Amino acid sequence: MVQTRPRRTIDITRAERALARRRRRRIISLLVLAAFGAAGAWALLPGTAPQPPPPSPQPSTLTVLLARGAPEPLVAVVGSMGDPEPAALTIPSGLAITMPGGGEGTVADATSLPAPSMRTAVSNVIGAWAEHYAVVDVRSFSRVTEAAGAGGSPSGRAAVERWPRILEALLSRAETIDKGKLSESDDSAAVAGALSTAVGAEVVELPAVLGQAGTLRPDTEAVDRVVARLFGLPARATSVVVLNGSGNPSVAGRVAERLLPAGFRVVVSSDAAASPTTAIVASAPADMKTAERVRDVLGVGEVVVSRVPSGLAEVTVLIGEDLGNG
Repeated sequence: MVQTRPRRTIDITRAERALARRRRRRIISLLVLAAFGAAGAWALLPGTAPQPPPPSPQPSTLTVLLARGAPEPLVAVVGSMGDPEPAALTIPSGLAITMPGGGEGTVADATSLPAPSMRTAVSNVIGAWAEHYAVVDVRSFSRVTEAAGAGGSPSGRAAVERWPRILEALLSRAETIDKGKLSESDDSAAVAGALSTAVGAEVVELPAVLGQAGTLRPDTEAVDRVVARLFGLPARATSVVVLNGSGNPSVAGRVAERLLPAGFRVVVSSDAAASPTTAIVASAPADMKTAERVRDVLGVGEVVVSRVPSGLAEVTVLIGEDLGNG
């Protein structure tokens, strides 16, 4: 018969259990200290310290440049002082455009307006707000005109035909445009500074297409792509119709000056029947958020949904007397 040993039992006293707990706590404390020490040593190693996130790219500062004295006004938008490389966009004077507060016309028509209104109209064409504007006399570019191969007087027809090349040559030298050559601007020092940083700018002609009756019109989708590429701005401006029922003819332009910097483009601007209050009309329920954003920009207006969508824009602004007198 096989004899088995009796099962061995271990009697752990209360004191022994307390000692075991203290040992476990001591081991855990040592492990925690070791972990913190390793983390501190890693942080001190070169190149391992946490780095702040890179700053977001900054879009170009835009300046509308108008040169007078040629058979046609010479217009361009110059972008500089941002993260993109300097660039310029020439705009044909015969281009058919919407002039906020001025109805339909051409770029040439817009250049006959006061310079701030001209800046608003050109900004609306490109779907981006130009912070500055400058007016110069093209005859002050005589040397540049000759260097660009225009030949003869810079005020002649050749200057119009070769405006992109003249502008390219003009922006190849920082000292070509200074405060002394600006006949009008919103801030001559800021404009001179912006243009002086546009040395070597890429010059592109604004994309346009022939519309009905041979009218030259902006190719809006292509314009948005070019503006995004050249100036680092959003790729698409949101369309809005502005109807002025305030009785104040100048208020539509002021409304556009608020909307354009916020990413909107006025596709129709005209008068409307008198209205005591401003309405922000969404073309469809899906456009309500856009309409609310317009209301936030303007600071006034009741947001409603249209029963009959215009088909022209996501939002229609009916300016009332409350906004026109504000």
